[in-house]
Amino acid sequence: MALLNFKRREAPGPTPADARVEAFLEGCSIEVMPRTAARVEDFRALLPEGTRVYIAHIDGTPIEEMVATAARLARDGFQVMPHFPARSIPDRATLDNWIAMYRCEAGVRQGLILAGGVSQPAGELHCSMQLLETGLFDRAGFTRLHVAGHP
Repeated sequence: MALLNFKRREAPGPTPADARVEAFLEGCSIEVMPRTAARVEDFRALLPEGTRVYIAHIDGTPIEEMVATAARLARDGFQVMPHFPARSIPDRATLDNWIAMYRCEAGVRQGLILAGGVSQPAGELHCSMQLLETGLFDRAGFTRLHVAGHP
């Protein structure tokens, strides 16, 4: 008679491949738009706390929707980084207003500075360097700026 030794199987844990994927995704970021973010019930179920979430500025989306999305994500514990597209911002006063709205209503202290996807500037601003040269981000207490630069 042969004796059989059956070991109780443990619930499957992370495999080495899972650990590699998890390590690879450490510090990842994601980009959302207000209309798509509105369809996500709870970002906390999808993303680790502290994930950097870029908020894409799509022409035609009211700034109030952009700021509301930023406020929601910030309340949920994410690092919010909205886009500031130079060509979509008609003037320095508008930029100052956007910065103030993000800062006061959503606690934003970082942003992605870029020229933007429109070919014709809405006004006097047309490149990321002009946004930086205003000094408005520094004055508002922004602590981190990323700059997108491409031809």
